Amino acid sequence: MTQKFLIVLSFLIASVSFSQDKGFLRGNIIDGDNGEPMYGAKVKLKSDPTVGAMSDFDGNYSLQLPVGTYDIEISSTSFETQIFEKIVIVANDVTILNTILSPPVQTEGDVIVVGKADTRGDVGFILERKETASVSDGITGQSMSKTGDGDLGQAMKRVTGVTIANGQDVFVRGLGDRYTQTTLNGLVIPGLDPDKNSVQMDIFPTSLLENVSVFKTASPELYGDFTGGLVNIVTRKFPLKKTTQIGGGIGYNPAMQYNKNFILYEGGKTDWTGFDDGSRKIPFNPKTLIPDETKIDPKLESLTRSFNPNLAAQSATANLNTNFFVNHGNQLELKKGGTFGYNLVFNYSNEYKFYQDYESSDYLKDTDPSVTQLTKVVTRIGDVGKNSVLWSALASASYKKNTNVFQITLLNSQNAESTAAKRINQDFNQNQSILQEDVLTYSQKNLTSLMISGNHRIKKVEVNWANAISRSKVDDPDFRETRISVGDGDTTLSTGNGAGIDRFWRYLNEYDNASKLDIIVPIKKKIEFKTGLASTLKFRDFSVYSFKLRRNDLSNIEADPDWFLKEENIWSSDINRDSYKNGTYVIGNFQPANTYSARQTVFAAYTVLVHPIKEFAKFSYGLRVEKADMYYTGQNNEGSIIYNDEKTLDELNLLPSANLNFFLNKEMNIRLGASSSVARPSFKEKSIAQIYDPITKRTFNGNIDLKQTNINNYDLRYEWYMSPRELFSVSGFYKQFDGHIE
Repeated sequence: MTQKFLIVLSFLIASVSFSQDKGFLRGNIIDGDNGEPMYGAKVKLKSDPTVGAMSDFDGNYSLQLPVGTYDIEISSTSFETQIFEKIVIVANDVTILNTILSPPVQTEGDVIVVGKADTRGDVGFILERKETASVSDGITGQSMSKTGDGDLGQAMKRVTGVTIANGQDVFVRGLGDRYTQTTLNGLVIPGLDPDKNSVQMDIFPTSLLENVSVFKTASPELYGDFTGGLVNIVTRKFPLKKTTQIGGGIGYNPAMQYNKNFILYEGGKTDWTGFDDGSRKIPFNPKTLIPDETKIDPKLESLTRSFNPNLAAQSATANLNTNFFVNHGNQLELKKGGTFGYNLVFNYSNEYKFYQDYESSDYLKDTDPSVTQLTKVVTRIGDVGKNSVLWSALASASYKKNTNVFQITLLNSQNAESTAAKRINQDFNQNQSILQEDVLTYSQKNLTSLMISGNHRIKKVEVNWANAISRSKVDDPDFRETRISVGDGDTTLSTGNGAGIDRFWRYLNEYDNASKLDIIVPIKKKIEFKTGLASTLKFRDFSVYSFKLRRNDLSNIEADPDWFLKEENIWSSDINRDSYKNGTYVIGNFQPANTYSARQTVFAAYTVLVHPIKEFAKFSYGLRVEKADMYYTGQNNEGSIIYNDEKTLDELNLLPSANLNFFLNKEMNIRLGASSSVARPSFKEKSIAQIYDPITKRTFNGNIDLKQTNINNYDLRYEWYMSPRELFSVSGFYKQFDGHIE
């Protein structure tokens, strides 16, 4: 294995062109007519036109030159030629030269402009948005580097109409996660929470990104199951120059770090890595039949003793918040032809949060609409301590030669959060009880995605394809909740007062495969015909295992949760022990309603035509067809209802859209848009599962008969491009929901 690795490494080193007296001229060229990357622009020496390069699909070019000073000519058919004077090439370094080529002005004779280099990013990005037919916003890698935002979660706060919840979840136009879709390089990938459409934004470092676009109006080439917005994250393929960044930071908050009141609980030894060390796993086969305590079976004692005895939130030390990142990328010219580019990224963060005297309450609204007063049901007041670990790693490699570009990207993200809460729960509605609660939770989430894509040009036809295979895994091992009744000075474990000791394990595995093929055919200048195919396949397994700890003697107890699983207080079948029949024992056998499997298939095809209406407007219209099916496997606890891979959703959706962009003048646009979209229920929603959440204290009940939501969207937007880097806009939208999923 080592020998093979050395051979491959030697080949790569030998294939790269190194020279002590040469450097590179690299940059990006934008089509000033529509703001898109310009393919096929020529970059050459003014003194020797035989020495040159051409721009690729992304408008990028690379030209190796001997050390010296040159006049550079950049040109393309039907565009003004630009001359850049006195461009200096330095040995073993990269000189960056970006520009925008504009259509020729109406004048006699040839026009040559002495150009001024533009920093690719803001200007080209705004110009592209100005010329496109649909409504969109976004942010460029250039803007991110200027503001110093470390991750995409921070940067997205600067995008108009976008809200970031908890520093990571995207909401567009005020609509919830159900109506927001997130794609990476145009392909859907699952997030760290498979019940959400949006992907966790803080796993993407800004140094890796070319730009992020937020589409707010539908178009046939976009996925049909978004209504509020579609966020497309575009990563860099070919770094313009060799770049290595290493950094980190520490954070201190006196209300959290080294606060003597901070609480947590003793977890696993590897929690700092984002992985549980196995100490939280179910200590026996979850389908083991637990004997009833009345049978005096010694097996009950051994099963009870196998649980981790820690049930109480404990004093702990919140260390400094820390983060660390390493980024490296480069672009290499290969001797045998072609260009190779790569990016390597690693990010790690470890943060502590503490909320003292945290209060949350539940209220009920009267069934009489005329009564506006809310009725308080439950109030919880106490302290909450959290430790969150997040790390992500991304590796991408790209290769281009002639009119072909290939890219492969591997993304892995790991997130784990342990939480301890110690609080007083007071009931004002049913039993008027006062409970002392200790809640210990741990959640571990993993996302792994492998994406392969290609871009090709066959004469004037552009063909783009991509495929992504993803796995999303969520483990919630050993949620522990202890509720001790302390009302009226009594300390009891009476279930009638809501007291009890519960433990939960939840596991979710999901595999996704997303594919697409896009074909763009230019009919003539400014007229494009687009068509394509897409598919998304999802497979999910979900299971919940719950157990309860009970006692026959409910009153002779202590208020310390750890007291219940002390060796001397555990139920025993030995008549010579004090805990004979009256100690703590486990109940809770396997419940089928807490487990299900599901799968979904979506196949799509689309066509769209984009063309101008004389000189005052651009019109884009077309149709997307999506065939969506969902299948479910599960049963209720009684076994009277059983589903075995039965089809629960069968929809054929025709999703037309039309977008019209009026050019009032060179600086002002008015956009009109109309489209149809859908929102489909999640796997958990379209089920008969009954899933209890110990954090919210609610049981989620699936609805197998739930239908998808059909939505009509209407948009109006005024835009004023005040300068190449400034945009003022006013938007309005109206949406009709048929069958809104609440």
